[in-house]
Amino acid sequence: MRGPFHGLPYQGNLNVLSANLALMESAGVEFPTPGNWGIQTEFSDALRRITDPETESYGLWDSGTLVSSNAISWGWALSDEENLMYYNKDATRWTVFDSGADVGLRMLRDFVLEEGVVPSRARYREIRGDAGEPFSNGKIGFFHWGGGVGGPINRIKDRFPWALIPLPEGPRGPQPQKFSDEPHLITQMADLRGNTEAVVEWLLYLAGPKTQSRVAIDRGSVTWRKDVVRSPEYAAGPPENHVQQLHYLESDNPAYQQRMHPAWQEMVAQSGYASNSKVMLGEVSVEQGIEEMLGILDRYMEEHHDRFLELKGWAESQPNPVTP
Repeated sequence: MRGPFHGLPYQGNLNVLSANLALMESAGVEFPTPGNWGIQTEFSDALRRITDPETESYGLWDSGTLVSSNAISWGWALSDEENLMYYNKDATRWTVFDSGADVGLRMLRDFVLEEGVVPSRARYREIRGDAGEPFSNGKIGFFHWGGGVGGPINRIKDRFPWALIPLPEGPRGPQPQKFSDEPHLITQMADLRGNTEAVVEWLLYLAGPKTQSRVAIDRGSVTWRKDVVRSPEYAAGPPENHVQQLHYLESDNPAYQQRMHPAWQEMVAQSGYASNSKVMLGEVSVEQGIEEMLGILDRYMEEHHDRFLELKGWAESQPNPVTP
């Protein structure tokens, strides 16, 4: 992998926000539109209105690791700094909660422990039902997916109508759209085996309209071909308003997980799951939780800084330089 390599995008992930239209209608929540979907106003109000202890319905489920949680996205959208990222340019410290961005974690904590509009991890197990997770079981109003909706399509079937909706907004616009590109790569191994031409042809086929149009039907991932995203097949449901994917892809406020760090996976694992963190369990305050997490993450940055500089130097020396 240290030699030159090339590749083509095949699939990716996005911040996809889905909504249970039946729960919205029952709660009197209107379909959101840009400019009328503030994180701390209309969106938060919708979570409260959908939550109903008698029917075991909740406004939102927050899954995934803390670094990919709603708490981070909300915090960045509401912070005083426009272009916050996970860690600084020199990879010496994490900046994820700088400039008031800790407000997102405070909101999520209050939603779980004070207002009860987000179920606890223990409650999650009780309401996931035979669908395997609570949104597909009809118990959650809003839920974030990673882009591909083929899984929930198969789980939800005709249980309830659902749709993709715009991301909630801060003062500068929607919460940052998180992208990740998942390409197929051609490494030196192709040259060593003498099959570079065949590999290139195969990658062109996988990235071509025939394969990507099939992705538009199966919806197991996000296609990166704009002609496919704009196709009638891609716009058709389920879910309703699947064309929202196009608006996600054309976001002018993207954010990328800074995975080009040799210890990225370890740091993500150490950050833990937001729903199961000490903060969300009420064991420590938000301030204590942030201090503890940043202490762990910044120690990783220090321990692996030489590896980061080595990787950065190599990446910047390539024919098409990439900066971690």
